[in-house]
Amino acid sequence: GAGGATSTKWGIKMAVVPEYTPAELARVAKKHSDRLGVLQEANRRWTMAMDSDLIAYVDSMCERLGKDPVSLSPEDVSPTPEELLRHPELALVPLQDMQLRFLVLRNFNRRLMDLLPLVDLSRPDRDQGLAYLIRQLRGLMLKHLKLQLFQKVLSRS
Repeated sequence: GAGGATSTKWGIKMAVVPEYTPAELARVAKKHSDRLGVLQEANRRWTMAMDSDLIAYVDSMCERLGKDPVSLSPEDVSPTPEELLRHPELALVPLQDMQLRFLVLRNFNRRLMDLLPLVDLSRPDRDQGLAYLIRQLRGLMLKHLKLQLFQKVLSRS
């Protein structure tokens, strides 16, 4: 902020992260092994081009419908044949695989938004480190979140 304005926001922000014993992790993995296997198999086939096309589809759908992509459910991802023509990387992907992959990418974007304010992206000439990796994955970032981050930066300057 400029002009010596003081912030009216205060407080403490914290995250609670559960810790599980190895025995508990093994029990949960065994209980959900069938579903985890389906998810792992579905994700194994995805390429960066497919991920980028899925993000482009979600961005265009959300823009058209006025929805927040982070609040979408996997069932909201259901492209029409016409939309698949505009996103050819998705044409042969089973709908369930697309929906499962959207879950992964949506959660990736949620985590990335918490991380981005802590990363200096101002040096594009550097070809190593976290900023470099984030730049390599920019095609996986939802447009809505990019705009949200940009607006935060503008409001602080």
